[in-house]
Amino acid sequence: MASSLDESDKKDKLIQGRALYRSKDYTAALQCFNTVVSRQDGSLFTALDNRAATQIQLGDLESALRDGRRMIKEERHNSVGYLRTGKVLQLLGKEEVALGIYKYGLGSVSPEESNFELLQSMHDKMASQFKAVDFVKLLPLELAQMIMSYLDFQSVVRLLRVSRLWNSTLSSFPTVWRHVDLSGAVRPVSTATVRAYVKRAQRTVKRATLHLSKLHHDDILNHVISRCKVLQHLDIVSGSAGRTVLRAVPFAIELKTLILSNCDVTLDSVCQLLVRCSNLERAEFHKVHCVSRTTNWQGNMSKIRSLLINVTPQQARECGLNTSALLENIPNAQSLTFRNWRWTGRSSEDWDFSVNPKLQRLDITNNQNIIFPRLPPSLLTLDLSNCIPSPLLDDLALANVMDSSLPEMKSLSLSNYHSMEPFRLLALLSLGKGKLELLNLKNCNLQAQDISSLIQDGFLKNVIQLNLAGLPVNDACAELLATNLPYLKFLDLSSTQVTGVSVKALVLRPSIKLERLDLMQCSSVSVDAVKFARSHGIHITYGFPEMLKKAKKVRS
Repeated sequence: MASSLDESDKKDKLIQGRALYRSKDYTAALQCFNTVVSRQDGSLFTALDNRAATQIQLGDLESALRDGRRMIKEERHNSVGYLRTGKVLQLLGKEEVALGIYKYGLGSVSPEESNFELLQSMHDKMASQFKAVDFVKLLPLELAQMIMSYLDFQSVVRLLRVSRLWNSTLSSFPTVWRHVDLSGAVRPVSTATVRAYVKRAQRTVKRATLHLSKLHHDDILNHVISRCKVLQHLDIVSGSAGRTVLRAVPFAIELKTLILSNCDVTLDSVCQLLVRCSNLERAEFHKVHCVSRTTNWQGNMSKIRSLLINVTPQQARECGLNTSALLENIPNAQSLTFRNWRWTGRSSEDWDFSVNPKLQRLDITNNQNIIFPRLPPSLLTLDLSNCIPSPLLDDLALANVMDSSLPEMKSLSLSNYHSMEPFRLLALLSLGKGKLELLNLKNCNLQAQDISSLIQDGFLKNVIQLNLAGLPVNDACAELLATNLPYLKFLDLSSTQVTGVSVKALVLRPSIKLERLDLMQCSSVSVDAVKFARSHGIHITYGFPEMLKKAKKVRS
C-alpha cells in the first residue's frame, strides 16, 4: 500500500482543516494543512494560503510571512499570494514593505484576474497613508514660521528649492534669516546671494558667520554690517583680518560678540578692534600674529566680559602682551584666556590679575616663561596646564601664591605643569581648602606620600572630578580615595601603579559613587577587574594604545 495521500484524501484534509479553522481549533487545523503542504503537489498553493491564515491566528507571523512569500514564488501571477504577504507585513508593522509587495503584485498580475481590484484597492489605501503632506499649505503662516525657525541656516537655504510656494513662503519669514551662516560654503558666495539673504531678513540679521576666503568681494562684509544695524554676533571663520575687517567691524554699533576663529590677525589689530568696538562684551582671537615686541592698550574696553587671545604654537615667539596695561582697560572681565604665548615680561605687574575684582575664569595654558600669577578672590576656575615657568623669578611666583586668596575656587588644572613642587601645591590648595570640585594633577611632580597627605588632610573632600594620571598612585592611595572622597564621580588613574585591588575598593566602597574610571596604560590591572567594574555600572576606559603604536606589523 502506498504511503502517499491520494487526491480525495488531500481534499478531505483541506476540508477538515477549514472546518477546524472555522471552529477556532487552530492547532488541529494547522496539522491538517501541514499534511497537505508536505505533499508538494497541485494543492500546495491553496494549502499554503490556508496555513498562513492559521499561523496568523496562532500569532506565528514569521512563519505566515514565509508561506506568503512561498505562495508568490509558486504562482507569481496570482494576486492571493501578494494579498496574504501584504497583510502579514502590515501585522508586523512593516507598512512600507507591504506597500512595495502590493506595488510589485500590480505589475505581475493581469488586470482581468478576479482579485486584481482588491489588490489595487489595498495598494491605493496603503499609498494614501504615505502620501506627503505639505504643511506649508495646510498650516497658518504663523505656525509654519515657528516650525521653520528651528532649522539651521543651511537647511533653510536647501528648502528654497522644494517648490515655488516654499521659496516665496520662506522668503517672507524674516525670523529664519536672522542668522546668516556661510560657514558651510563650498564654493565662493556672490555678493548678490548675500544681499538676498539680508533682504529676506528685512535687515534684522542679528548673527553672521562668514568665510572671508569664500566671499567673492571684500565689500560683502561691509554690506552685511552697513545694512544690518542690529548685528550682535559676528564670527569670521577663515581668511585674514586685514584692512577690510578693521574698517568695517567698528560700524557694527550693536556688536556684542566678535570671534575670529581661523582668521589671521595681528596683535595690533586686536587692540584696535577692542577699542573701536565700544559695545563688545565677548571677543575671541584664535590665530594671532605677534609683530611688535610690545602692545599699547589704550582706550575704553570696560564692557569686555570675556576675552581670548591665542597664538598658534607654530607662531609662538617672545612677545610683550603688556598684560598690566590690558588688565587696567578691562576691569569688568570675568573670563580671560591667553594660550601658547612665550612671555618676556619680568615685572610682577604683568602677572597681577588681582586688579580684576570680577575675574572668575583664567586660562593661560601652553605658555612659556610664565610667573605664577597673583589671583583675585573672585576666581572660580584656574587652568595652568602645559605651562613652563620662568626659573629666574621663582621667589616672585611663590610670593604670588602666598599673596592670593581663593575662597571660591572650584576648578584647578595643573596638568603637565613643570616644577610644581609639593609645597607649592599645598600652598595653592590651602587658599580654598576643601572647596575644589575639579582637580587635574596629571604628570605633576608629586610622590605617593604627597597624594596621601592631600587626601587625608581634607584638601580634596569635595572633589567630583579628579585626574591623577601619570602619578605614583598605588593601592594604598586608591583605598584613601575610596574612603575620603564621598562626592567623587570621575577618576583618571591612567599610567599609575594601581591593581585590581584598587578597582574593587573603588567599586564596592559604599562611601563613594563612582561613575567613570580611566585605567589606560595600567599594566597591573587585569581584564577581570575591568569586567567586574563594568558589571557594577561604572564606565571604564582601559587599553594600551602606546604599546600598539610600538608593535611590529605582521604581514598576513
